[in-house]
Amino acid sequence: MSNNFNDEDHSSSLDGATIEAVYSEEYGNIIEKVKYRLPNGDKTFRTYFLNPLKFDERQSSKLTQERFIRDVWLQNDDILGELPKVPLFRQAEIEAAKADADFIPVYEGEEDARIGGLIGLPGTTNFDGGGQWAARYTEALKGANGLAIFQDEDEKGVEAAVKIAEEMFGKVGWVKIIRLPGLRHKGDLRDWYNDHKALGWKDEEIRAEIISIIKKTKRWSPVVVADGQLVSMIDRAEHELVERLAGVYQRGNQLVKAVKSETPTFKGGKTKSYKLLPMSADSLRETMGRCMVFQKVKHVKLPEKAADGSTTVKTYVSTNPPRDVAQTLLSSGRASKLPEVAGVISCPTLRPDGSVLDREGYDLATGLLVLEPLSLPSDMAMKPTKQDAEAAIAKLDKLLDGFPFKSDADRSSALSLLMTPVLRPCMEAAPLHAISANGAGVGKSYLADIAATIATGERAPVTSSGWSVEEMEKRLTGPLLDGSPFITLDNLDKFPIAGDFFCQAVERPRLSLRALGTTGNREILNRSFMCATGIGVTINGDMLRRTLLISLDVNEERPELRKFDFDPLAEVMKDRASYVSAVLTIVRAYILAGRPAKSDPLGSFGAWSDNVRSALVWLGKADPIKTMEEARKGDDSLNLFAEFMSAWWACASATKETAKHRSVDLLKEFKNDWNVDRAKLPEEARKLFDLKERAQEALHAFGSNARDQLTAIGLGKALKKHNGAVVNKMKLMSEFDSQRNVWVWYIKNIEQATEDDGLKIAA
Repeated sequence: MSNNFNDEDHSSSLDGATIEAVYSEEYGNIIEKVKYRLPNGDKTFRTYFLNPLKFDERQSSKLTQERFIRDVWLQNDDILGELPKVPLFRQAEIEAAKADADFIPVYEGEEDARIGGLIGLPGTTNFDGGGQWAARYTEALKGANGLAIFQDEDEKGVEAAVKIAEEMFGKVGWVKIIRLPGLRHKGDLRDWYNDHKALGWKDEEIRAEIISIIKKTKRWSPVVVADGQLVSMIDRAEHELVERLAGVYQRGNQLVKAVKSETPTFKGGKTKSYKLLPMSADSLRETMGRCMVFQKVKHVKLPEKAADGSTTVKTYVSTNPPRDVAQTLLSSGRASKLPEVAGVISCPTLRPDGSVLDREGYDLATGLLVLEPLSLPSDMAMKPTKQDAEAAIAKLDKLLDGFPFKSDADRSSALSLLMTPVLRPCMEAAPLHAISANGAGVGKSYLADIAATIATGERAPVTSSGWSVEEMEKRLTGPLLDGSPFITLDNLDKFPIAGDFFCQAVERPRLSLRALGTTGNREILNRSFMCATGIGVTINGDMLRRTLLISLDVNEERPELRKFDFDPLAEVMKDRASYVSAVLTIVRAYILAGRPAKSDPLGSFGAWSDNVRSALVWLGKADPIKTMEEARKGDDSLNLFAEFMSAWWACASATKETAKHRSVDLLKEFKNDWNVDRAKLPEEARKLFDLKERAQEALHAFGSNARDQLTAIGLGKALKKHNGAVVNKMKLMSEFDSQRNVWVWYIKNIEQATEDDGLKIAA
């Protein structure tokens, strides 16, 4: 809880609480501020005003208790008098020393002030919290040589530090707001001190380090708004946005801020999720107004002419953040100094080095913004073993017991579906996981919900695929721009999973996207996990190597009527942290074991293959990429190409390579214009007739356009698209015939090829 006086909740119970600290003498024995530790481990404060009445006055007034909360005092102020003005912490000592001291430290809370005194940097604080700074505090510190205001690493700490700085500016020699490097989110001087003590630092070393930080920190002053000072105002505003924890980040060519939403979960609970939304000039001005002070010059007319003849005096008055500063900060084409954010997460994950990322705040190593992270179980193994990993994989595998997987590889791919979204934020790329069922009600969307709930705490937000690839691409752009951690394309069965956009969205670490209704593209870091569901999902082209297929196959006409005695989604919602812990335990155990028997690399998905796929195989599960081969069988375009290549090779009766043909030659070569009755042909002639018939059908299916028309130009385009492709040990080759000024095509058998044939042979 806050140590702000106005935040104290005197209605809450102190049953079972223990007293950890009492501050009274430091405040001139006017109050008694008590820090309590509650049975659940939380802390709370109470501030009591000490009874000023003498013994006989207490007896006559019946106000015999030694101390009062403020409300009780105010109810009896006719007897007790006006509520006393509480001085600063150790105000008498500070006032006596301020003339000789190089600077006076101002801390946020008594515990920090106590630590400061312990290391030889005695300072002060106010009992009612930095946000309640009063004029009497300013008067007490007025005339000091310098003021070092220590900023807590949270929004309230920033507001308090800026308020004090604004009040004290111009009344002391200098003002600095001190931000301790490496301080955890919501941390303070005490946390920073304890962290360094844990590393073996001595008090005098900590003191020397803090003094060094104070010396390096620039002096604080309000931002002066003036014509001709745009560049300096921009530089200062950018610096303050970073140092004052404004929560503004760059994402591509835009500035964004994390915006929270809440959704209901298990048994009335709520899950908080965040989106990275672009900022407008107005929202940026609001943010700047909360974390920095802007002033402008105002000339005030004097009642009479001064001795030097002047009739006005220059003063500074507060003003709103300038719009042109906000607009310039938001403009594209400039090198922003704000940190770049890869995404926002609330689920603990693993950094590339295998360390757990679960501390709130911006993580410099990964570019991830961690907000309100899920608390991991206290019994999670710090150095998990293979035995721990086996228990963890069994826990995840139990969630899949009710699903009718077609093969062990499909079940292993489903385990990858449960694991990958948790780890995706620190991976440059991860394969698409496509859940294909043989009918409605089999459980494809439910499986996606389980995976999404582990990673995000809520069911999978779905994006409908629309009626065309183009429409699907438009709908997918929004979630990608928002930085959604889990994207589900629902009912993707109207067209195959294929196309350049799909490939880029799955594989590329950076994307250049344009939001609907806008001009210009936004470049973003891509950390979204993508999942697709559908009945009879087909995968074509380059997406085959980018997709894990999870096939569900049930032998029932009405699978939605099946009954189960286990609800995996409810189990995850009830104890989500344990399932996240299981994912982290599996991968960390594999890393600590030295990644034994690591699987061969998988294209662009090296991190996924090294950590998820290899860990599953290490624990005895099937290799999930075996489902890619199953997906290849359903690729219509690949099957048509394979049939065309096979038919051509059979007709050519070649051993190493076929003859070289123009596309128009192929049309003539495979044309079956025999006007004969096949049944009357001799056996050898029937074989040749069948080969020609097969080749003609394969050529037509492979090379025809959308209107089912086969032309030499259309066939040439189809051949060019597959140039260099290998299928069934046959490679489509091309070369330019300079005599005829045309490209010619042929097939080479790569098993019979040698280095002299122009092919690189694998060792």
